[in-house]
Amino acid sequence: MLLAWGCTAHSLGQTSGQSNQPAVVSPKPTAKPILHISLIGDAGYAGPSNDAPIAAIARAAKRIDTPELTIYLGDNIYGDGMPPAGDPDRIRAEGVLDSQLKVFAADTAMTGFFIPGNHDWDGMGEDSRSSLIRQSDYIRTATGSRIRLIPDSAQPGPVLVMRNDILQVIAFDSQWWLHQFDKPSYPGVAPDSAMRSAIADSLHILLSEYDGKVSIVLAHHPLETHGPHGGYFPVTDHIFPLTHVVPWLWLPLPVVGSAYPVARASGYSEQDITSDEYELYSRTISRVVNIATSRGRGPVFFASGHEHDLQVIQPNDDLWYLVSGNGILDHATAISEGPNTRFASEMAGYMTLDIFDDGGTMLKVIGIEDAESDPVVLFEEWIAPKAK
Repeated sequence: MLLAWGCTAHSLGQTSGQSNQPAVVSPKPTAKPILHISLIGDAGYAGPSNDAPIAAIARAAKRIDTPELTIYLGDNIYGDGMPPAGDPDRIRAEGVLDSQLKVFAADTAMTGFFIPGNHDWDGMGEDSRSSLIRQSDYIRTATGSRIRLIPDSAQPGPVLVMRNDILQVIAFDSQWWLHQFDKPSYPGVAPDSAMRSAIADSLHILLSEYDGKVSIVLAHHPLETHGPHGGYFPVTDHIFPLTHVVPWLWLPLPVVGSAYPVARASGYSEQDITSDEYELYSRTISRVVNIATSRGRGPVFFASGHEHDLQVIQPNDDLWYLVSGNGILDHATAISEGPNTRFASEMAGYMTLDIFDDGGTMLKVIGIEDAESDPVVLFEEWIAPKAK
């Protein structure tokens, strides 16, 4: 039971030579699906012209008999979150959320929630908590409190969203770690260094006390990535840097143009994994999820957005990093591969996890090339349940 509630498509494909291929390639005939989860992120410019991935989730819902859970992985409203009532940008922001909420209107039995991203925090500005409260209030009001923003009000989490004897789902607000302005703390816990330890300890406790089969941890910022937030920039970014400001402005600026990607790769932005703040976040949470998977009890899926692409990364046999941050069309950024990459694509789309009653999980990456194309399965893998 729930406790709370681009660019031209280019696929890098699946890397070869992996030694951790599963022995079982499909569910046992006796296994039954108990929950269908859709993971979609960075849809903060969603509207009728680019919401094909969202529409695909809504259409698929009509064909799925299993209970469904749809999760938006942050950056739900670009660029500065939800403005106050009367602001000139308020109507646009409401329309963006309405486009994302359509999946829940299409299937009134579907549950789900949003998690915050850095842009939802007032675009990383000083009015972050108020911006998040406004977004939360709008989502609650629009859905009769059926759908929520979790965690709420800039609280860091982690929040136990769901737990049964097959699955647990945990969400936390990763922007809390990177935010430069005022933010809430646990009662009696200060300074930030103590808060970070307390958050990590809380996540460790939730993962270690669970004796089920599958754990899903949700946060906006990935722990490993091979896109721009991970320091990767294609040669075109060095020559045509103004396309980051105006997509069609292909003005060549060789040498001078390298200043932007070099600065990003050097940790200029706290939103990049190369920065000290992000590196501390990644190192701390990675340690927690690696400890959880060392027990051999079952897989941990760490799902995030932030990068505008689709990545499946597997650091060890039982740990899966899912980056699903290309939830609208024409929003992709360039991507490379790392040693743990299983799949990577710049195509718009989302990911799904089908959880079975024996603890097995079917992972799929669904791609949407354009508004006229049918969804395609870009990557599919069966993760067999652990023997008890």
